[in-house]
Amino acid sequence: MEDILEDYQASETSQDVEPFILAPFDCPTYGSLCDMVGASHAPTFVCGRWDEARAGLSMETIRDNGIADLEAMTDTWFDERFPNGIGENHPWFGAVLPVGAPPPPSCPTKASRSHDASDGSSYILKGRAFVTNLGWLFREIGITTKMVKRSPGTSVFLRDYSAWVEVEGDFSSSSPSCSGSKTKDQDDGRVGVNYSGALGTRPFEYVTGQGEGQADDGATISGVQVCIAAGWDDNC
Repeated sequence: MEDILEDYQASETSQDVEPFILAPFDCPTYGSLCDMVGASHAPTFVCGRWDEARAGLSMETIRDNGIADLEAMTDTWFDERFPNGIGENHPWFGAVLPVGAPPPPSCPTKASRSHDASDGSSYILKGRAFVTNLGWLFREIGITTKMVKRSPGTSVFLRDYSAWVEVEGDFSSSSPSCSGSKTKDQDDGRVGVNYSGALGTRPFEYVTGQGEGQADDGATISGVQVCIAAGWDDNC
């Protein structure tokens, strides 16, 4: 461990990173990771990042690979949990509100908007704020947006593969104010998400965001705002 920290010129000590490498695997240590990818996949995600560090990959490459794994494992976890679809009242969605309804009085970690299309299909767009924390090695705070569809005559929603987008960003690297914003849209334009991060009372960073999706009938589904705070120091 000391060799890895030295190779990457990290300011952390072995004691600092011990909570992130000790067995048994402790889900709360890693923020929202287990909720995002499932407890069975989370250790694989963590081990993958440390294997990359041992192999001497750049921090940029480790981050890019981590983001790609987050996206893939989140979809895999959804499909494993709901191989036959998901009912509209499942708590996975958070608070489901019809399009045009006012947002909840407080900013939730996850929330959804529903839309009934003219062809009899129904859509739910879910926004989720998350923190993934592997300590010094990999830390992300951001918003993920997913849209599911229920076809006419069916009772469950299935994941719409063309409607996935995830945007992440550790705003501790955004100088000089430690705040910033990004927008990323799926290539086909079906789903997008915008979010912003801001430095609050140290040592917390906050991120808020809202997703937007487009149904097959052209209707726009705007997601309710979601937000989360991450408890780590900034580097401003």
